[in-house]
Amino acid sequence: MPLNYSMLNKAVRRHRQVLTFALVGVVSSLVYLLVIGICAVGLGWRNTPSVILAYIVGTVVSYVGSGVFAFRKRMSGATLARFLLVVGASFGVNIFFSEILSPMGVHAIMVGIVNVILVGVFNFLCHKFWTFR
Repeated sequence: MPLNYSMLNKAVRRHRQVLTFALVGVVSSLVYLLVIGICAVGLGWRNTPSVILAYIVGTVVSYVGSGVFAFRKRMSGATLARFLLVVGASFGVNIFFSEILSPMGVHAIMVGIVNVILVGVFNFLCHKFWTFR
């Protein structure tokens, strides 16, 4: 069956925001994992400090990408405040799982992957329905 480009184009336009948010999430997650890899594997840092720095860098990428590309919202103090409140809550989730998994001998990259999945779902729901409403 040949690919119907017209239907594909309509589907992409209809779901542009979700797809763009997902792409921003992928980019910020890759940056997050890259920073963990550099810090924990390359520099020999412990998992938790690696995750903390990676989280900060990934958050900057996520805020700009989500605001500018996914939701096409003007950056404002209110949007930033809501974003940072969500980040604060998800930061706690991130550290919690790092502290639980690290003593079990879970590798830093695996800790990062678990956090990307759990925090990603939490962030999507909060930003979709609150931060960038």
